[in-house]
Amino acid sequence: IHAYAGAFGLGIAMLGGIVQIATPDHLMKKTLPYRLAGATLLATIGAYLTMRRTSDALPLIATVISRFFETQSSPQRIRLLMLIPLTMWIIYSLDRQFYLLTFAQITLMASQMFAVFNVHKETQKSPS
Repeated sequence: IHAYAGAFGLGIAMLGGIVQIATPDHLMKKTLPYRLAGATLLATIGAYLTMRRTSDALPLIATVISRFFETQSSPQRIRLLMLIPLTMWIIYSLDRQFYLLTFAQITLMASQMFAVFNVHKETQKSPS
């Protein structure tokens, strides 16, 4: 379906997830700069190899900034920040006319926002 940039972006995300799972917890901080540099390098290579339209940059940029946002210590902050790359993926999917994928991404975004607001309500109720 000629969505090479999206496929390349997903490949980088999957590789990043595998590396993160394979990295022992005590080495996570030490390897962080290398993992971020690797994701950036792969996205740059992906942009060179796969970009045909301006919108093809969106999934590659979204993948790289997702790697940076995942380094946050607060899960709530991660949820909020991940709305940015998710919006980029939605725009890319709409541009490529992938309506089922767009629906899935909007559902994911709604789920994230629901989690953000539920956690916010729960922290306001707790008497700490």
